Amino acid sequence: MFDFVHSLSESERQRLLRLIRKILDPVERAEAIYNLQPYKPEVPGVVYTNYRANHKILDGVATAPTDEEVDWVDLKAGRTNDIDRRRGEYTRDCKGEDIAWAYYYPTNRPKLLEALVHLSVRARLANREPYPCHGCGKRHCEHSSWERIGGLEGMAEIIEYWQRRLGEPSDRRPMYNSV
Repeated sequence: MFDFVHSLSESERQRLLRLIRKILDPVERAEAIYNLQPYKPEVPGVVYTNYRANHKILDGVATAPTDEEVDWVDLKAGRTNDIDRRRGEYTRDCKGEDIAWAYYYPTNRPKLLEALVHLSVRARLANREPYPCHGCGKRHCEHSSWERIGGLEGMAEIIEYWQRRLGEPSDRRPMYNSV
């Protein structure tokens, strides 16, 4: 649909991007924004969810924390083409962070699916300001409010909705918290 954008200059791409944000529906907008990025062929991968909180993970399984157990929870939806590698990166780099891995969703278009999920999170005003990770010091982006999203089930609903809109089957797979 947007194959011509790769021949545009950077300023033309930026003008087109501003216009796209004003007029297209969310799927078309995310696909257009995705296609305006420097071209790299999309490879199948996964979109994953994890969360971190000020409580301990029970029995190595991502369970929804209760109100008595937690003061705050951040959800994250991300993408990768190798979930084991991504989990290893978090384990190696973010020592001291208690990250619970919840689900992953195989998809043929992980970049586009992730972009749609992040648009939905922003539409719900659920983004958290990036803050320094206790383990690695980076300001991890794309964390969202547990309460505004509706917890793990709310995030799952968003991901599965966009998978269906993209014509892909919803295939939620649980993850356990040992690498």
